[in-house]
Amino acid sequence: FKMHTHGGGIRDPLIVHWPKRIREGGLVSHQFCHCTDLVPTVLEAAGVDAPEVLNGIGQLPVHGTSLGYTFGAPDAPAA
Repeated sequence: FKMHTHGGGIRDPLIVHWPKRIREGGLVSHQFCHCTDLVPTVLEAAGVDAPEVLNGIGQLPVHGTSLGYTFGAPDAPAA
């Protein structure tokens, strides 16, 4: 949804359910993130690094910042 027309872009909620990492249910974080933050978050959650080479083809570095730091600290400053 458009929160403010002057804000530009679209703002969508992100719901994360991960009982082993997020102990308190129902927390609401207000940090902003970008779609490029989703891949680093999934990689961190899976405990793996992005491949440097896939099927013999060198890969570009992954952009974005994992959102993992927000899971237990909904008031943490946005990275």
